[in-house]
Order: sequence, then structure tokens, then C-alpha cells
Amino acid sequence: MLYTEGSLKSFFDKTLLSKQLGNEFDLILNYTLNRATALEFGYCVMAATNSLKYVKLGTNNTAERTASWAYLMLSIKPEIFSSAPKK
Repeated sequence: MLYTEGSLKSFFDKTLLSKQLGNEFDLILNYTLNRATALEFGYCVMAATNSLKYVKLGTNNTAERTASWAYLMLSIKPEIFSSAPKK
């Protein structure tokens, strides 16, 4: 790659590449079941630019530039050792 006028230029095909590699959008929802248990759901989308695909030695195909994933997490935080407050 060659650096010219504030943007990167591909060495092979001379296309201008942006310094921005992509954008990520996250949606996270939390739900508390009780004091010790909570659920978290997340959905994420990564929209890569041509620059990221070029850095990874890939093609500039639009279909290959978008990644999405989801997860569900169960958090359990039990109180194993607890004592009554002293008076």
C-alpha cells in the first residue's frame, strides 16, 4: 500500500482505501431474574470496509464484508458465605 494525500492506495490495483476499517453495532439487553441470577442477550453486526478486506488479503466482495453474531449469557452469583448483620 502507498500513502498518498490522506488515504491509502492499493499497490496492485491503485484503488483508494479509507483509513476506517469498519463499523460495529451492538444491541445488548439485560434481564434480572432474581438477586443471584441474570440473563444477557447480545446481537452484534460488523460492517467492514474495503480497507479491512484488503488488509486481510481478501477480496472487495460486499457479501463477505458483513459479519453478525448473537449470544445469550446466564450469570449466576450466589451468596455462599453470608452472615446476619451484627447488632
